[in-house]
Order: sequence, then C-alpha cells, then structure tokens
Amino acid sequence: MAGNTASSLIGTIGLELNSAPIPLNKSKSISLVPKLALAYQVDALASETGNSSLSATMPASGSGSFLTQGQNRGVNGFTIAGGVDLTLSQSTALYANLNVESFSTGSQFGYAGGVRFKF
Repeated sequence: MAGNTASSLIGTIGLELNSAPIPLNKSKSISLVPKLALAYQVDALASETGNSSLSATMPASGSGSFLTQGQNRGVNGFTIAGGVDLTLSQSTALYANLNVESFSTGSQFGYAGGVRFKF
C-alpha cells in the first residue's frame, strides 16, 4: 500500500452507567446487569470532511493496483452504547451489546453478543 499520513488529536469525555446486579431468581444465582455509555469526541486536528483514497496493490494476485477508501470522521463524534450481561453462574454469563456512532461525515451501527466463561 502506498504511504499516507493523517494527523489527529482526539479528546474524549464520556459517562458509563452500570447497574448493580438485578437478581432474577430467589437464590440470586442468576442476575441481569444493564449498562449504558455515552461519549463525545472532538478531533482538534481534523480539517477535512471528505474521504481520502489510498493506492494499494496485490502483487501475488496479478490484478495490478486499485484504490481503496479511507474515511475521515471529521471534527465531532458522539457514541451511545448499551448492553446487558446475564449471569448464569459464577463462571458463565451471556452478553449482548449495541452501539451507534455518529460523526461529522457519517455514522455506523454495531452489535455483539456471546458467552463469557471464567476459569
């Protein structure tokens, strides 16, 4: 890939709220933990709002060079994330997370989930 340089100086301020475990049964062995996070970011060195192209090649494929896009998020960014952990035992939990990011030049949405084991 051809060289490219980008400068950024990002400051972030945020807040994360976690609840104490909420018991779902009488023995309190199964519990729910909701979470919410909010964050604001500002990039003091962001001066362009467009995307930039990078030139790349894959010599082994024989396809020559091609352009790929790199996204410039711009000056401002805001994130909202929420999730929940379902504790099934001391060593096992299910989790699910959603997040939405909005920035000067676009937005994105993400989600995740899975099982956590402690050894």
